[in-house]
Amino acid sequence: PQGASSAGLVPPQGVSLGGGSTGVTEVGTLPSPRDYPGAAYVPSQGKVYVVSGRDSSQNPTDTIYEFDPSTGNSSQIGTMSDPPGPMEFLSATAPGDGFLYTMAGHDPDLQGGSNIPDVFRIDPSDASMVKIAELPSQSDRGDACARTGDQSIIFLAEGNQAVYWIDVVAETTGQIGSDLLQSWYVGVGEGPDGDPYRIGGKEPLGAARADVNRADYSADTTTQIDTMPSTRYSTSAAGFAGSTIYLPGGLEDGSYVDYISSYDVDSLTYTSDSGIGNFPHGLAYHDVCVDKANNRFFVVGGVHEDGSTILDTVFEVAV
Repeated sequence: PQGASSAGLVPPQGVSLGGGSTGVTEVGTLPSPRDYPGAAYVPSQGKVYVVSGRDSSQNPTDTIYEFDPSTGNSSQIGTMSDPPGPMEFLSATAPGDGFLYTMAGHDPDLQGGSNIPDVFRIDPSDASMVKIAELPSQSDRGDACARTGDQSIIFLAEGNQAVYWIDVVAETTGQIGSDLLQSWYVGVGEGPDGDPYRIGGKEPLGAARADVNRADYSADTTTQIDTMPSTRYSTSAAGFAGSTIYLPGGLEDGSYVDYISSYDVDSLTYTSDSGIGNFPHGLAYHDVCVDKANNRFFVVGGVHEDGSTILDTVFEVAV
């Protein structure tokens, strides 16, 4: 988006946009707007952490924000170490070991701007940051998820062709199976088998994608299991180790949407509007982080459907 500006709360904080036990609730704002951030929910803290992303002037940032969904309060608790310094297009997740992890991303200070392969561990108690590993290749514009019940393994569907595993205990990395078709802005969520499913994306030269791919960690294979009836990109995915993976907002068939889609990996069924609830406007280029114990996920930052306003909002989605 060009000529981006910031946006405040619309509607006021705490307003529910869905009904019953499920729905969409705007629970607060970040200290500053962010698109393409990396977000992770750390269960031991009960808080969302937002790393990097671009500000309202489209500049990469090095901030580490903490957001408390119980109060709506947010603050900056630190900055990324330098290197890498200000970043954009990185991915983040938390496997339940008390830390959050960032992977890959674009560092504008490297040789006029380069992607990095680095994996960092961030301690939310003091925002300290240490590099623990490197991925097999450099990448950005991907999505990450963690494996339920396993505090050592996380996954990254890079914004290229590979799905990577990262063992945060052994501090090693590798690729699952063979390359998939190249896609930016993919979503990845955990399915019922504990494996990551890569959904949608957009080819670097412009074609939006509708394919669904399973990366089988144990068998070390990648397989396209379906083609959805609609293309989808620029939304992260939320999986709860069940058959349903959620896709909030993003671009469906090239248009911003304000609803939450779902994909059932058992029945291979795509539901464009799941009926969970709606955001007050379409949004894309946000990040999603999952609180599996409480059956909810958070949608952080992004770009308004006007294509230029960068958002500071945090939405809670109960499923």
